[in-house]
Amino acid sequence: YSLSPNINSQTFITNVSLDGRKALHWPFPILKAGTKRKSTQQTHIIGVDCGSAPGGWTKYLKEQTVCTEIFSIDPGEMAKSISSLSGVNHLKMTAADAIPKISEILALRRKCDDCDGIAIWVSDMCVHELTKQVDIFLLAKNADIFRPGMAFVLTIKCNVGHAKDRFDDLTRNEVKRLEHVGAYGLKIIHLFSNRNGERTVM
Repeated sequence: YSLSPNINSQTFITNVSLDGRKALHWPFPILKAGTKRKSTQQTHIIGVDCGSAPGGWTKYLKEQTVCTEIFSIDPGEMAKSISSLSGVNHLKMTAADAIPKISEILALRRKCDDCDGIAIWVSDMCVHELTKQVDIFLLAKNADIFRPGMAFVLTIKCNVGHAKDRFDDLTRNEVKRLEHVGAYGLKIIHLFSNRNGERTVM
């Protein structure tokens, strides 16, 4: 769930059940709401919700983490109660169009203050191609908009095949792509909210 050069680790697959015995906890303690910051330079924490409409992840990032600003990317409409929250910027466009826009915004800020990029990227974007979720994430990485050690959560949408093992194998292939660019500590989880062919990578 993070990016760092030259570090790889094993991934694993688990099912998160409804009975609470395998409850999913927010995996990034440093970004959790109420966490004491070690440095006053980290007072502005930027998150991105890719495929944000109607706004579930944006609301979570705003209320349950230390993110002070969120770029919510989606050409569709967001719930007004969420898009109107302080610090939420709805970029009503595709992710491919939004990434250069965010890059421009951050480049201007870096000239004026200590803005060090995006700390958390979450994406449940609707895609028709299996590889598109990671493609967009890597596009953002190559645009140099991530801060060192940033965290991410991606929903991989497998539209090929019907068997669980097949979905797991396809997701592992996407994880390898992420590890190749320095991601480490990755987990593959089949959440109860995921469809049969969906896997959450964090």
